[in-house]
Amino acid sequence: MQKSDKQFPNPLFLWGTLLLSGICALIFYMKLDNPFGGLFWGSMYSTIGGILFFLLLLSIKSIRSSRTLFRYLGFAGALLVLLAGATAISLASDYRQLLFPDSIAGEISKEDWQEDLAFLAREMPARHRDLFRAVTQDSFQLAVDQLQAEIPALNDEQIITELMRIVALPNDGHTWLHPYQPAINANIYPLQFYWFDDGIFVIDAADAYREIVGTRLLKIADEDIFQIFESMKPLIGAENDLHKKYRFQMISLTAELLYGLGITPSKNETNFTFEKPDGSNITIAMTPEPFYTWLGWSALKPVDNLSAPAISNSRKDWYWFELNPANKHLYVQFNQVLDQSGRETLDDFVERLSTFVDENTFDRFILDIRNNHGGNNQKLGNFIELLSTHPKINRRGAFFVLTSRRTFSAAVNFTAMLETRTKALFVGEPTGQGPNLFGDNRPIYLPNSRIRVDISSRWWEGSIPEDQREWFYPDIPVVYTHEDFLNGRDPVLNTVASYKPNEKLLASLPKDFQQLALAGEALPTKPLPLDQSQADEITGKYLFSKMGILNITQKDSQLFLTIDDPLEGNIFSVLSELHPIGNMAFTTDINEVGIAFTKTSAAAAPQLHMYWGDSQRILEKLPAGYMSPLEMLRSGKVADGIAAIKADQANFASGYSNLEGLLNNLGYQYLQQEKLEDAIAIFQLNTELFPNSWNVYDSLAEAFMTSGDNARAIEFYQKALAINPDSDHSRRMLDQLQ
Repeated sequence: MQKSDKQFPNPLFLWGTLLLSGICALIFYMKLDNPFGGLFWGSMYSTIGGILFFLLLLSIKSIRSSRTLFRYLGFAGALLVLLAGATAISLASDYRQLLFPDSIAGEISKEDWQEDLAFLAREMPARHRDLFRAVTQDSFQLAVDQLQAEIPALNDEQIITELMRIVALPNDGHTWLHPYQPAINANIYPLQFYWFDDGIFVIDAADAYREIVGTRLLKIADEDIFQIFESMKPLIGAENDLHKKYRFQMISLTAELLYGLGITPSKNETNFTFEKPDGSNITIAMTPEPFYTWLGWSALKPVDNLSAPAISNSRKDWYWFELNPANKHLYVQFNQVLDQSGRETLDDFVERLSTFVDENTFDRFILDIRNNHGGNNQKLGNFIELLSTHPKINRRGAFFVLTSRRTFSAAVNFTAMLETRTKALFVGEPTGQGPNLFGDNRPIYLPNSRIRVDISSRWWEGSIPEDQREWFYPDIPVVYTHEDFLNGRDPVLNTVASYKPNEKLLASLPKDFQQLALAGEALPTKPLPLDQSQADEITGKYLFSKMGILNITQKDSQLFLTIDDPLEGNIFSVLSELHPIGNMAFTTDINEVGIAFTKTSAAAAPQLHMYWGDSQRILEKLPAGYMSPLEMLRSGKVADGIAAIKADQANFASGYSNLEGLLNNLGYQYLQQEKLEDAIAIFQLNTELFPNSWNVYDSLAEAFMTSGDNARAIEFYQKALAINPDSDHSRRMLDQLQ
């Protein structure tokens, strides 16, 4: 007995445990591409359990060693294994206990839910950049009041569904309650479908349901899939129906939402009905899986860069390019407006692309942003500069931009810049948003349920404020069918490859403009010769807005139109050639945008009529030497610039979403130049324009501290803290001064 006891654990048993763990690990690895069902979960738990058991046996073997060091190592190893085992059990029972402890709310009473709703009703208007731009205050409050009254009769899933409905009221893609978060801990039926132009088809599914791949989705439970879309549309925050369809592909499979809407009788197993390619129907009972496995499988797991357009997963590389030597098309894929970790930065990529463009010849430049969900639009400057100014890229009929329903956020900002600064033709689907959009979402957490709600904090204008488009509609729309997907065709790329320029070399124009500019005559297919006497008369500056200048300049025989309006969300500007098409009338490189000039008398300065889609502006020519208030502030004429802004203070404060930040930056520029009086004057102006912003007082306090006026610095740091008690910077500076 003693001899066998000394040999415990048996070496064969020990290494057999490791071998079995390895086999389970191999099965688990093979299932990662389809992480569902008993085999996936069983192999994962067996791998973890087997490895821990092996390490425990190894630790016991060390404890039984005659060597003191080995015994100590054995005790330490055993303790670590027990801790790891306890951790694994905790994660298996509820992963949130260790990873997201703040998201666990426990039992939530009806009163708790009502308190959460009241909190949401207060915080959404307070934190949103302009909540009531798209939804009236009365309709928002009515929806809140109705839900408050209904909560006592609703279950948790119904309450979450109705909260989503309220958050989605402004139809703002950056303001919504995402169901896939730890606080909700939703479950999802393990399939993927895509809404093609010829129907909704399953493109992938868990291994247990492989037979439904390639079928048309007809029903969930007894509800038609298109009717389910109509029921879920009010729950989806999005600016247009096409992007709602994209998000519907995710949330329509959420068991809790289907149950909350009364579509399914429970949030567990339910029936799905599909139409097979031969026309017959098949009904399958499906069981939902945890949201995090589905999310990793369907969206987060990177896939090959040239995966089919229907595949919504992130692409492996965020930006890359290649030249096709056969057709001499330079293809650039841009999938994320961020620097990819471990790779070259976006700016470095643009520099490398610029060098390649300089050193190579190509017939067409294709920029694919169909899978670009956004990022940080402040990283787009160098890319836009290259695309808009390089003569080998910016050629009408040779520069193509591919867009889709997934083109979103900063990628839509990018689209707006491309529209107003290049000659690109847009091909594919409409984008997920229009040129003017809310963004920069910031989270709040409901106090009792711990549910996260994202709320837009900023308004970005990529076009004139009157532009109400809900998307960028492509110049060349392309249909994408399930048959294309099955056969591996990319009809958008095929359309670009087969594109043949027609006689229409000019951008399209608004009908009202054509009547004014052409007096009913046909639009010419090519620009007319430039009348130099007219060019001399119209070149110069025109007041586009309170801060913006429209400038017409001439280089050689070409007229150019530029608009610089840096306060409109900081992304709207125009760079376009002007093409004569009639007497004092010009088209631009931008679709549905043209300008014409009229004069009240021979001696009068010309009036500029700008037609932008359905809107029209009449602009007056400015006298030589005119400076906008912003130009005054930037050029050192600070007192004059401040006086000009104060003369129309109310409109400046309400009409420019980025004025506070821009003035703050200008103030710091003067502060760095040690022009303290100018810096203090600009910071003081900011406090008058935006008295409810803590940051303007913090900046003014810093300027006074730099000037040596500590008493005033203390005064304004205290004001900053009164507005925002959580300002660490203000508190640290105040402590330092006191």
